[in-house]
Amino acid sequence: MFTVSNLTSRGWTKTLIRQFLPNHDDTKPNPKYVHAGAPMKLYLEGRVMSIESSERFLAAKEKSELRKQSAKKGVETKRSKLFAFLKTLEVSIPVYERETLIALAKKNFRSLDLPDRVEISDERMCVNYLRHCESEYERQLRKIAGKTGGPDAYYEIKEKVLTEIEETYDWLASECELQMERLNKKRFPDF
Repeated sequence: MFTVSNLTSRGWTKTLIRQFLPNHDDTKPNPKYVHAGAPMKLYLEGRVMSIESSERFLAAKEKSELRKQSAKKGVETKRSKLFAFLKTLEVSIPVYERETLIALAKKNFRSLDLPDRVEISDERMCVNYLRHCESEYERQLRKIAGKTGGPDAYYEIKEKVLTEIEETYDWLASECELQMERLNKKRFPDF
């Protein structure tokens, strides 16, 4: 007897199973989910082998493979376009006097309606203010939201903005590096 997972490991898709094996031959309790979940559907090996050797099944399986390859190519194309866009993305950060920037950042921080006990350094406050309020960061994130490659693009955009802040304000360099370090720990958790 074959289970659904046995069939998928043999190249069957859900559509192929519905089309060629609409009725299962037997069931048994699922050992992983004994108390919850549907019983496992079982299919006779001889019936599966007979279907797999039919020309109709082979043609349907080939079409399915072609659709998978086409979809994969489409995903790769979308990712490539997104990362080509990121390479051309220019980030500009306005230049303020140190005290003016700190005052703007504090005013913005107070407007966030955070609990009173939240305290952060002036440097962190300024970097966050520049990133969220004085750059295209938020707008660019909205552009990539839900797109193929969006989660990876998020890191690229944030890194570009932090790099530009670091280059524009040398007194914020250590905070930018700290935020990039945190970003890379999220991005590459196994390193």
